Amino acid sequence: MSRLELWYNWQVNETSVEYTVSFRGQQVGTGTLTRGDCDPYQTAWCVAKDAPDTDLQAGTYTFHTAHARVCQNAGSGGRGFVRAYAD
Repeated sequence: MSRLELWYNWQVNETSVEYTVSFRGQQVGTGTLTRGDCDPYQTAWCVAKDAPDTDLQAGTYTFHTAHARVCQNAGSGGRGFVRAYAD
């Protein structure tokens, strides 16, 4: 995974948030998400991004942020939206 993005509800002046990644119940990584581009109409909702540059095997991963403010709705089954990119 070369890049990770999710939608996050940022507090005023907040620019980063810690996260962990788990696979099959085991923590496999940690990092810091930084604030990116924001929605022009709902300015607290912005991209949270990191560039972990790590290899992950295929499967289902669980991402936890230090604060429960990841965007989720019925479209994500209540689980939130995470985009992972590989080169």
